[in-house]
Amino acid sequence: RDLGDDKERYRWNFLIKDDREEDPFDPIIAYCKHFSKRGAEFEEGLEDVVDVDNWLRGMAYAVASGAGDNAGAGSQHNGMYYARPDGRVMFLPHDMDFAFDASRTITANPEAAKIVAIPKYARIYYGHLQDIVETTYNRTYMQQWTDHFAELLPRQRWSSHLTYINSRSNNLLSQISSRARAIDFATTSDPGQSTDSTSVTLRGTGWINIRKIRLAGSDGELNIDWTDETDWQVQLPVTPGNNSYALEAVDFSGNIIGTAEWTAIGTGTLAPATSSNLRISEINYHPADPTPSERQLGVSDPDLFEFLELWNFSATTIDLSGTRFSNGITYVFENNTQLAAGQRWLLVRDAEAFGIRYPGIKIDGTFSGTGLSNSGERITLLDGLGREIVNLQYNDKAPWPVDADGTGYSLVFGSGDANAPASWLPSARIGGTPGSTDGIPFAQWSETNGVVSASSDDDKDGNPAIIEYLAGSLPGSPDQLLTPQSNLLLTYPVSLTTESISFQLQTSSNLADWQEVSEQAEFLGHTHNHDDASATAAWRIQTPGQFFRLSAISD
Repeated sequence: RDLGDDKERYRWNFLIKDDREEDPFDPIIAYCKHFSKRGAEFEEGLEDVVDVDNWLRGMAYAVASGAGDNAGAGSQHNGMYYARPDGRVMFLPHDMDFAFDASRTITANPEAAKIVAIPKYARIYYGHLQDIVETTYNRTYMQQWTDHFAELLPRQRWSSHLTYINSRSNNLLSQISSRARAIDFATTSDPGQSTDSTSVTLRGTGWINIRKIRLAGSDGELNIDWTDETDWQVQLPVTPGNNSYALEAVDFSGNIIGTAEWTAIGTGTLAPATSSNLRISEINYHPADPTPSERQLGVSDPDLFEFLELWNFSATTIDLSGTRFSNGITYVFENNTQLAAGQRWLLVRDAEAFGIRYPGIKIDGTFSGTGLSNSGERITLLDGLGREIVNLQYNDKAPWPVDADGTGYSLVFGSGDANAPASWLPSARIGGTPGSTDGIPFAQWSETNGVVSASSDDDKDGNPAIIEYLAGSLPGSPDQLLTPQSNLLLTYPVSLTTESISFQLQTSSNLADWQEVSEQAEFLGHTHNHDDASATAAWRIQTPGQFFRLSAISD
């Protein structure tokens, strides 16, 4: 219960087992405060304080045993809690060796009863219990262990232990069945519906043994909203024309336990988000430390300045309904969210802190979770059907741009494979360009510099205008761009203000047949030059005797 803000009032009841020097009571204080709330106020924000799924799994193990004299049985002691790095609390089973009762209720713990009173969490809890019984806590599985231990300790009453496990597991299944009726996996919405929207609501049923619902053959999962223990709904993206959906229900062990098919007809013209029209364009995963003025305004943690930007690089408006991040950050796009051609969608970690460093910049959403890792991590963006739109893993070490690791620059996508370090550049300026770009179109650059065509070479240095544009050099001043260094190194300048065009290092053995570099050279990284909006790209030659050149490629 809520004992106030003074951690000394919690110390008698909660004994810290690790990090004692840090004395971290904040997570358990937030936990106790939240469980003092009621009704809708309790449900709102619960997952910000509690890792509900893992909390219920831990509780299910404790309750399945039927043991008393512990928190799982409702006792006000012998409970263990773990606060994750993000501060959310999990329950861990503890001290289950006394006062066994085969008929003990599965909601003896008052915190569990409070969570389970919310139907969408009740089905998760019952599902964990049912999974534990079906996979391990049953007579068939446990007998191999009682037989084994009987050989080692024959004087123990292993047969009675097995009888108790059998009685307890049967009682658990009985309690579950009385609370959540068994029902087949099925869709209940009429098939063949017509809609001019880019999404449609599909409703269906399923029992608590369903862990996730996915497209047939997909590893991803649909963003299912369970309205109670057995009824679900999901927003499915709709493209113009006929849409067919083959669904699979998967249990806790990954087994397919049900299938269903459904159809819808799209009469609209708006396209959903895909990898062909949407990408991550900028990541500020390790912002610079707060300035003295920012600290005076109450921001001491630089991670609060994190942001991530998405870009619709197509020529048409796209629909983001149901699109969501499954790795890296937590954010789900609401229905009827649209992004116009060429526009960007800015997500920030903390709107208040972001507004202090970037005043006046429009924020499109705030993501939750632990934020972006300062050492690199995987970021996955899925569409409404659980299909990958973006799946990249950035890093804070070379060949990824190390200037983006705490020095103030952000990661900016150039072109190519999003998982290739060479496709990413440090931002042109400190702080990056959230919600916008420093990119200057080639046509604008050409007009400013009096360039007639992309192939013009007014200074006769062998570098056509398009290459000068990509290097950030002047078309009227001769330059040697691709420069061999010692130790088989190649370097060249890269402009950080280009748009939709980028360098490609190519190689040839005969000066006639050219191809993109692969094993012939190793990319070492882009290093910001700090004096202007350019960086230096470095490669180490792996195959001597090759020729190299710079070529321009467009998205």
